[in-house]
Parts: sequence; structure tokens; C-alpha cells
Amino acid sequence: MAKACVLQSTLLPAYSPLHKLRNQNFTISFPPLPVSRCRPGIHCSVSAGETTTRSMEEAPEISWGCEIDSLENATSLQNWLSDSGLPPQKMAIDRVDIGERGLVASQNLRKGEKLLFVPPSLVISADSEWTNPEAGEVMKRYDVPDWPLLATYLISEASLQKSSRWFNYISALPRQPYSLLYWTRTELDMYLEASQIRERAIERITNVVGTFEDLRSRIFSKHPHLFPKEVFNDETFKWSFGILFSRLVRLPSMDGRFALVPWADMLNHNCEVETFLDYDKSSKGVVFTTDRPYQPGEQVFISYGNKSNGELLLSYGFVPREGTNPSDSVELALSLRKNDKCYKEKLDALKKHGLSTPQCFPVRITGWPMELMAYAYLVVSPPDMRNNFEEMAKAASNKTSTKNDLKYPEIEEDALQFILDSCETSISKYSRFLKESGSMDLDITSPKQLNRKAFLKQLAVDLSTSERRILYRAQYILRRRLRDIRSGELKALRLFSGLRNFFKFVIDREECFSHKAEYEGDTLHVSFVVIKSDSQWHFNEDGVDLVIHGPTGEQIHDFREQISAKHDFVVQKKGVYRFCFTNKSPYHETIDFDVQLGHFAYYDQHAKDEHFTPLMEQISKLEEALYNIQFEQHWLEAQTDRQAIVNENMSKRAVHKALFESFALIGASLLQVYLLRRLFERKLGMSRV
Repeated sequence: MAKACVLQSTLLPAYSPLHKLRNQNFTISFPPLPVSRCRPGIHCSVSAGETTTRSMEEAPEISWGCEIDSLENATSLQNWLSDSGLPPQKMAIDRVDIGERGLVASQNLRKGEKLLFVPPSLVISADSEWTNPEAGEVMKRYDVPDWPLLATYLISEASLQKSSRWFNYISALPRQPYSLLYWTRTELDMYLEASQIRERAIERITNVVGTFEDLRSRIFSKHPHLFPKEVFNDETFKWSFGILFSRLVRLPSMDGRFALVPWADMLNHNCEVETFLDYDKSSKGVVFTTDRPYQPGEQVFISYGNKSNGELLLSYGFVPREGTNPSDSVELALSLRKNDKCYKEKLDALKKHGLSTPQCFPVRITGWPMELMAYAYLVVSPPDMRNNFEEMAKAASNKTSTKNDLKYPEIEEDALQFILDSCETSISKYSRFLKESGSMDLDITSPKQLNRKAFLKQLAVDLSTSERRILYRAQYILRRRLRDIRSGELKALRLFSGLRNFFKFVIDREECFSHKAEYEGDTLHVSFVVIKSDSQWHFNEDGVDLVIHGPTGEQIHDFREQISAKHDFVVQKKGVYRFCFTNKSPYHETIDFDVQLGHFAYYDQHAKDEHFTPLMEQISKLEEALYNIQFEQHWLEAQTDRQAIVNENMSKRAVHKALFESFALIGASLLQVYLLRRLFERKLGMSRV
């Protein structure tokens, strides 16, 4: 099944001529190391679906669609699709926990089973027939690109109500899609001040408005009888583009055609699912293949693509729970220093390769791209390195094949410190927002508006928390690297080249890391400690599983249900080694993971003084011993952290248990006093008689 991807182009250029719109780049791609400006081009989703629960403000003057939780309209859609040729389905629409409504299995579904089978005649694309053919002819005469064409088509069909064959589908669409298009500028500034998604949202809104203005001035104003302004206006275009951003899919097997797929867009997103929509030529329908079994009544999911939490909020209006999205990332902004003596030269080098200042780079939970490091090298490079400016800018733009080997040891410390400073600046913004969000005055009198504002604030808090978590991880790694560099471990000799990575991460189910071994015969040291659980009442003594795979996928070693372990082995094949952790506990676990690669470089002896050879060998062995001591020390520190948390949890449980027993004892004593008093009162009464 083909993956849903991310559109990376100036999809909706504001106020641009339509003949220029036609020539825009609509290539679907997701580069491995994307680099974007801090006001990047539109990243619009091309997957279907609707998710999450929220109470929105009063909908704009849209006379079609329904409330997002309406099952009646969705049932009518299913009946209409069945009457129009949709085969019997193994799923049914229902209210669900994740999303207002979704598709649930009506019978047992096997892994690898194909579902849906929506025929092309029930799919909306740029080639769909217009109910108002004259309006369609005008749009095609101006050669309007697919996205604006589909947005106009959707409005045209919606305005015709029951006269349109798509009436049942449009009636089942949300009257107000979940999208940042419906956030006001004040709300964006208030809730997303710390995140770069704010800039993306503002640019998306600007481009949608610009596209409408372009269509209005060039087409709608010249044909008012076909495109009346009370129907084709900025509010209806906001609605139609909200639908497209959240539901439009690209079907690779149909020549990459963009389409709206009724019924399929009721499927909700799950970060752990890897199946996508596509056209199946054998069955001649849009299908998806399940990647896991489902029981009757269980909600069925698809993936909207490998998107960060910010991208999911931008198009779909929801943020996954913290730590559950393996594709999550945060954009870190880097800028040239304006007091730099070489500022103009560096800026020219950046512009030559399509970059700017400031420039944003994605930072993920597993690290950051080499482009970010190259940009940092350029920022901190002194005037005597001006001959390298071109090479650094080229590497930062992802346009060089030698970027993986780009290293400047003399300025590496400065570059890492610069990235750390930028990272900590962003962290402070997130922390300030999260601190102030608790006392943020919503200033709303309407209960419905209050619910909406509270929901938007919660979305912003969830996004800020997840993005700050990634920055904290980057901060931890940067500080450890800088500490190693500044510790002065025989840097001048460099006879022993130690490559080392430190990770402290929170694992839900599974997380993998990789480390590249450049030479055969190197020694790879690995250690990990399960530090703590996300619940003070639970501490997982079962541990986690770690499986080490070699470059060709072979299993090197595995640890089962361990809370801590150390292992070292000799690299037999050079290449990338993968370390995959699995957590079988229902709780999130925090793991301290350390991997170190030791390599000896044997240099030719140009001098003939044999007395230096034993000295160099001993120094080399000493350096290896120092690395091993540091490796052991880090493992012991992690063990100490774990034991401290264990002791703290045990103390808390002991205190809670003691309090509980004390209350129980007091209660029992009071009960005994009460019973004794009752007994003596009864006996006294009998004796008097």
C-alpha cells in the first residue's frame, strides 16, 4: 500500500495569476532531512479522516454539512453509497472514543485483509462531472489547478443541495472542519506563540485567502451568474479548503490523482498504524489493507502519514498523546548573527543555495539532521574560514553528497554551544507559555465560546508539551557532548577515536536507535538502565527487551525483561547497527541508554626513532581505559538514579501505607468504643429493670 505523503510546494500562492498556478510544482515528496524556512511553504495533508472531540464556536454562514458527531447524516451517506454501487462493508459508522465518529469492525477482520472497495464513480476528483456544466467549462477554460478547482467544485455542488448527486456526501461533511484555518489571528498569537506551527498556520490562511481573491478577480467577478458572491466567498472557501486539507488523498495507482473518497474519510488516525489508502487495480476500487486484526466493535484506523504533532494540528485539529507519535518533531530556528564581521558573505552563501536567516530545521526525538549542524558551523565560523562558507551553506541546503563527512573539529564546540543556546531559548518560550497557560484569562461569556477557547488552549498545551519534550532531549544530548569535548580527553593525540551517544528517553511500546560502525574490529559498548515508570504506584520489575541487529539484519544479541544491562562485542561487519527496545508494560518507562564505539587508528611510523612506538601504544591503551572508565561511570550513575527513584517510591508507599493503617486503626478503635458503650448501656438498662 502506498504511503500518504506531504505536499511540499507553494501550493496556494497568494494573488498569483492562474496561468502561473498551473505551473506550480505538485510533486509529492518527503525528503529524509527536510529543511524549511521559518515561514515555510504549505505542508498540506493528503490523507483522509476526522478525529478528536471538541466544542467549536458558532459555525460561519454555511448552509450545508452537519455537526461533526452526526450519525444520522453518516448513515444516510452509507445507504446512498450502497445504492450507488458500494459493496457490502465489514465496517459501520459509530461514535468512538478517538474522534467524534469513526468506522468500527462489524465482524472479525484479519491482518492483511483488504477493505472498503470504493469504486472510482463514487470518488470526487478534478475529472468529476459538474452538476452545473457551464460553471465547470468556465473553470477548465481558465486552466485552474486541481486544488482550487476541487475547492470551487465542492462549493458549487454544496450550494445546489439535493440537485447535486453528492448531496448525501456533502451533508455528512462537518459544517466546520477541524483546521487551524478557523483559528483567529488573536488565538494563533495567544496559544501558539512558542511554536513554529503558528507561522505555518498564518501562511496557510494567507494563501487560502489569496487564492480566493485571485479566483474572484479573474473568474467569479466576470461570471457573477455562475459564481454569485453570496455562495462563493471567503467563508465558503475556508470551509472547502478545510475539507481538502483534512480529507484529500493522493492515489498513486491512479496516476497520482488527488481525490475525495466518501466513506473512507470516516477513518481516524492512529500513530501506530502503517496502512494507507490507494486504488487497487484488480478489484477496481479504493481500498486499504489492514496491518493488524480487529474484533467486532473495535475501531479501525489508518495512518494520515508520518507527520509531526504540529502538522496533525495544522490540518486535522488534534494532537496525539505525548510520546505516542514516533514521527513527532519540532522546528528549531537558527539565525546568523548580525554583528558577525562576515554577515553579508554568509548571507550571500545561504541565498545562493535557497536558504535564509532565520532558518528552521526539524529536531526529532532521535536527533537532528546534518543540515542543522552545517548551518551552525556557518554561523560560528571565523573570518579565516571564509573559503569554507560555500561548502557549509551547500551542506545546510541538503545539496551535497559529502554532507555526512562535513566536520570542522576546530569550531565543533562553538557550533554545539550555538545549537544549545538556540534550543534553550526555545525551551524558555515553551516553559513560559505552559506556566502562564494555567492562569490565562479566556474573557468569554458564552458557554459555547468558553468550551471552544478551553479546547484550543488544551490543544496548544498538548502541542507545546510534546515539542518541549523533544527539545529537552536535544538539550540533554548537547550538554553531554559539550561536557565530553571540554573534559580534555587527550584531544591532541586522537589515537583513539570514540564515537558515543547518550539517550534518555520515554518508551511506550517500541523505540529503535541506530549507530554506525565505520571499521571492522571496533569494540561496541552498550548499556541501559530502566530509571522510572510514569506512575509512582508502579515500578516495573519486569524490565524491557533490547534486541541488537547487525548491518544485514542479523541478530547480534538480545536482552529479555532486564531493568539494566551492559554488553560489549567486536564489530564483525561495518555498517549501521540497530538497537530496538520493547516495553511490554502498560506504563511509559524512562530509559537511560548509552552506546560507545571504540576504534584504534594505527598510523605509519615516518620517523625511525623506535623509542616512540611503545609510548604511543601505552598512551593509546590509556585513552581506551579512560573511555571505559567513563562508560562504566555513566552506567553506575544511571543505576544510582534508578535506585534513588526506587527508594523514593518505596518511602512514599511506606508513608501512604502507614497513614492508611493509622486511619484504619483509629476507625477500629472508635468502632470498639461505640460498641462497648452500646453494650454497657444495654446491660445497665437490664440491671435497673
